[in-house]
Amino acid sequence: MAWALALVSGVASTALGSTTSARPPVHVKPVAAPAAPPDDLPSPALEVVVDVPPVDLPAIPDFGDAPPALLPMPRASAPPPARPVTARARSLSIDALNLCHAALGERRFAAALTACRAATVAWGGNHLAWYASANAEAATHGWSAARDAVARAVELRPDIAMYQLLYGAALYRAASERARSDDDPPRRFSAARVALTRALAIAPALWRAHYYLGCIALDRHAERDAAEHFTAALRANPSHRESYVALSELYRAGGHGSQALAVATIGTQRVPDAATLWFEVAMAYDALDAGSAAINALGRAIALSPDDVLLKLERGRLLFQRGDLGAARRDLEAAARVADPAVAAVAARARQLLAELEDGKLVGGTARRCRASRGCTSSVIPHARGRGSAD
Repeated sequence: MAWALALVSGVASTALGSTTSARPPVHVKPVAAPAAPPDDLPSPALEVVVDVPPVDLPAIPDFGDAPPALLPMPRASAPPPARPVTARARSLSIDALNLCHAALGERRFAAALTACRAATVAWGGNHLAWYASANAEAATHGWSAARDAVARAVELRPDIAMYQLLYGAALYRAASERARSDDDPPRRFSAARVALTRALAIAPALWRAHYYLGCIALDRHAERDAAEHFTAALRANPSHRESYVALSELYRAGGHGSQALAVATIGTQRVPDAATLWFEVAMAYDALDAGSAAINALGRAIALSPDDVLLKLERGRLLFQRGDLGAARRDLEAAARVADPAVAAVAARARQLLAELEDGKLVGGTARRCRASRGCTSSVIPHARGRGSAD
């Protein structure tokens, strides 16, 4: 008996992890129908944002670097001929795929992976199962395993944009995990860059592809290229927190404080509970020597995220700098007593500033003051603020 495939929508969570994703899980329902071609699987819905007000970002400033070395937009490759598959094998594979998608929707990633593996064993040409398996692999075994799984989906259907997007993201994340200081970023991320460019050639509105290409551009020290991609990501998805953070920190690191402030301020208006972006507003004000405004912005951030010790550290530093020693001590003591190993460097810096406060002399030091994954590290010179440099 032959089977046709119908798409039933639902709610899902995938390894790409977007809270603004427009793509549902793909539940494939076998229904009786005349003979169908071997590959009539539906494609995953595109991860795009629709019906949102546009965002008015500042013009990209001159970074003084060469124009971005753009990759030529490749044509979408035609899929290879589908291999014959028996009706029984397809039916078994589709049943397992439905179990996989149900488990993904419930965030039972190990169960999802088991079901997806059964789907690909029953029918190796089930590209949708390879894609779902890659999502489950990313959540359980990491990005290298996800890369290998989604590579099979891309091999079977190179013309599907979401496969190219996940492949590029997995290539980038896997390469980042194994990066060494002597690696050559252009070579390390070249395959990811190609896959993400292919995704945009198929579906130009894929904002996450622009975001990852911006991250790759930062690794290549191509600041203008990075700014172009982060700006494009925000125009396609005006609520993407990480793109606001990355673009603001990129501008601040390049000495473009006004643009950094504008981007971060827009982000506070477009992203709910934007403590991270109020931090960016504060750091932009600090770079512009507007200490009072920076302290006020940090107050807004702390109200939204009272347990964030980096916010307390930075406000304590600015209060110390302005001579409000009592308020500075309260913030710095709160940051210094946190025992979480993840913020050990922040606590150590707070203890250093407390010691300087007792001596009555603010001598400065080095602390990380950026949050983007490929953001900047600022040398904090309290009486003559140094600006950050790209990692």
